[in-house]
Amino acid sequence: NPTVPTTEMDTVYNDSEGPYIQTFIFENTHLMIGFLHKEKTSASMASTLDHLQEMLGADYQKLFSLILTDRGSEFEKHDLFEINHETGEIRTDIFYCDPQQPSQKPHVENNHNYVRDIIPNGKNLGTLTQDSLDLVFSHINSVPRESLNGKTPYEAFSFFYGEDLLTILHVTKIDKDAVLRSGMKIPEQYLDEETLSKLVSEHYSRLVLNLDTEYEGESTEVITLRHIGAQCTGHTPIISGPME
Repeated sequence: NPTVPTTEMDTVYNDSEGPYIQTFIFENTHLMIGFLHKEKTSASMASTLDHLQEMLGADYQKLFSLILTDRGSEFEKHDLFEINHETGEIRTDIFYCDPQQPSQKPHVENNHNYVRDIIPNGKNLGTLTQDSLDLVFSHINSVPRESLNGKTPYEAFSFFYGEDLLTILHVTKIDKDAVLRSGMKIPEQYLDEETLSKLVSEHYSRLVLNLDTEYEGESTEVITLRHIGAQCTGHTPIISGPME
């Protein structure tokens, strides 16, 4: 049905042992959300849909009635995704790309570049929390896109579905002047959230999260962000390597 919006699904990770980030992007608005997993299994990934269906209620069908993904082992048990096993209802139709053809889900693949700007390839994700991941995607969804005529995914999604659903999905609006960018330098000191927000808004345009407990870069100034449970670094090179 060409009128049904497609949602693309994928997985991003830096270590084969995990943790793993399950990503979704809604093709019609480019909004992307992510969920943290300890296991890369169909049961773990499908549990996200259980959670989303419980949170969204009737609105679940607006967003997840048609999912396109790859043939990764974490998505192979299609019935776990398609069927609500408490009610027996078919909640989702899931389709798979041809083997070795990730380009058939280009939106989620391309949008992973935004993820990698903030969470560089190779960094330890062991300290990453769902709250900090929600914050990462809130910043990503607040970046204006040419494909949306200068609007942000947040604005496009809000236009089609309203802000209430964004609240349920834990996506918040970030001021365009405060969206996290790369190349910033922060003095080596602990800052509270209000001070940090002011710094980012007034002086910087992008931020790279370093999720290691320690960063071994030479003369790197590190600030601990207590409110998101991660670290930010100045002068951290952005690594745009191949995605898993």
